[in-house]
Amino acid sequence: MVKLSYYAFLFFALAMVYNMFAVVVATFGVTWTHGPTLFQLMVGLVYLIVGIPGAFILWHMKLYKNLLKNSAVGMSFAMLYLLLNVAWSVASAIAPQWSATADSVYISSAGFWCASALSGKGYSKIAIIYMVGGVLWTLEAALAAFSLRATYRRYKGRGHSNAALGLAVAGSGGTAAAAAYALA
Repeated sequence: MVKLSYYAFLFFALAMVYNMFAVVVATFGVTWTHGPTLFQLMVGLVYLIVGIPGAFILWHMKLYKNLLKNSAVGMSFAMLYLLLNVAWSVASAIAPQWSATADSVYISSAGFWCASALSGKGYSKIAIIYMVGGVLWTLEAALAAFSLRATYRRYKGRGHSNAALGLAVAGSGGTAAAAAYALA
């Protein structure tokens, strides 16, 4: 479960770095009349600088430490942060346009909506880059949701800890039937 969470974190970091790449390409590849500004480049940079260390500290390390401590309260906070990560990844995959004017494009998150807005304005190569970003965010959301599901099942499913399950299997000779009995 910790390994799955770590892979979800690494995929999150990959999606954030790719998001920054897409924002840089769009900032300098789209004409300034359609809205991309240096402000949106800075927003993408803030996402990158705050997002990766924040994700590592708030959900991956919190999950890892609470698995070592076997703390239910701490685990609930780790699962809450994992849920926020899933919500962030879904929102980034969609990448809704928050601008008030119809001719501007909000480019600080690489996703499907922004890709369709860019392709509608005639920037199909940049839209493909944003579409790949949307796919990365979607895959990251699925991986984080699977990690959240595994965490929830570990703590709320049957209530067995790994140590107790290992003692039950080891104490009964370690057969497959004993393992099935310990899980029941």
